[in-house]
Amino acid sequence: LVVAGRAHDSKMQQLLKDAETNRSDVRVFEGQIDPARFQTFFAAADVAVFPYERITTSGAALLAMSFAKPVIAVDLEGLGE
Repeated sequence: LVVAGRAHDSKMQQLLKDAETNRSDVRVFEGQIDPARFQTFFAAADVAVFPYERITTSGAALLAMSFAKPVIAVDLEGLGE
């Protein structure tokens, strides 16, 4: 499992750090990802997951789809199309 990006919740940050420490199959790349590295992450991905609660559009989800990656996100108006 690769988790890349910012965790906006300190509890989630700690859970991710613990998972990476305790499991050899978890890698966490915390913080803002340099756009030059997007291709590396999306090329390696099987699926992109976005934990949105409210959003009308997502550049990141569109980018994932441009790499032909399935997107998992909540059912929000506009994003499903």
